[in-house]
Amino acid sequence: NKVFSSSFASRLNNYGTINLNTLDFFQPPYESSETCLINFPGSTFNYDISSASTGDFPIPSNAYYNLNINANADCDQNFSVLENWSNVSTFTSSSSGNVILFSGTTPQNFSGNGINNFKNIVLNNSNGITLSSGEINIQETMESLSGTFTQNGAEIKLLSNTDNFSGIIKVNSSSDYSYLSGNFVSQRYFNASSDGWRMISSPIQNVSLNEVDDEFPFCGIIPVTSGTVSYTHLRAHETSLHLVCRL
Repeated sequence: NKVFSSSFASRLNNYGTINLNTLDFFQPPYESSETCLINFPGSTFNYDISSASTGDFPIPSNAYYNLNINANADCDQNFSVLENWSNVSTFTSSSSGNVILFSGTTPQNFSGNGINNFKNIVLNNSNGITLSSGEINIQETMESLSGTFTQNGAEIKLLSNTDNFSGIIKVNSSSDYSYLSGNFVSQRYFNASSDGWRMISSPIQNVSLNEVDDEFPFCGIIPVTSGTVSYTHLRAHETSLHLVCRL
């Protein structure tokens, strides 16, 4: 249940499975998880106790390989996953700019029926990742540097329920995102009291959704070949609405 390391030279090398059953597993005045914990290929880390405060989630000195989240987790730092992710509870990235990086060298899988509240998730694995189940909520970006996101059962939500954020997907080409099954929701928030109604096409001329999408970043999926696209950039051009009516 506890690891006490009083020196940075004392390490916990994980070649098998660790079950985290107490929040003071790594706690001052002893060395932190970022100093002590090193995971190796094929290893598993089971997070089995709910966070008591922001940032309780342990960060390894290198990365996680197989990470199973079985209790509510709050994380305010960045970390990498090199094999598979499973969440049957609620995981929350609690600080703006937080990045969860999927950077394995073999195909990765994202599973579990839990809720995943991300600021940013980044894929940098040419073998890609399959999003097979769970709810994946994106406040800032879902980005592919290398490899394909394959949505096959998971629910993806690009959140935009306040003026402060507007989730987007950023890919180098359309092949970086493959849809097979599952719900995909793209929210775009407008404050009706100050912004009013938006007209995205003529109410007289027949206009298809494809034609509208060609003119505006309608669905929130915007291929980007260079530079950085932030929610402020997107909001300057956005016209996506919660409700779409066929003309």
